[in-house]
Amino acid sequence: MAAKGLTECWREAEAAKPSTWMVRGVALGPRQADPAIHGATWVAWATGPKGERHQGMGDSPQDALVILAFQLRELGGG
Repeated sequence: MAAKGLTECWREAEAAKPSTWMVRGVALGPRQADPAIHGATWVAWATGPKGERHQGMGDSPQDALVILAFQLRELGGG
């Protein structure tokens, strides 16, 4: 699925989020600093104003961001 560039996918996730949410990062798991990121897969995540969290997972950072953008649109984002 990773036909788009990383910057383009990040911008799409930013545009998809509700205004009170923040796209926080994309990383390859596992990460000791964030126990929600585990396994050997890419994870992109965003947080809401009350500490809510949504994440997209994929085989590449672009895939993870595309999935996150879809989830954020479902929340009523862009």
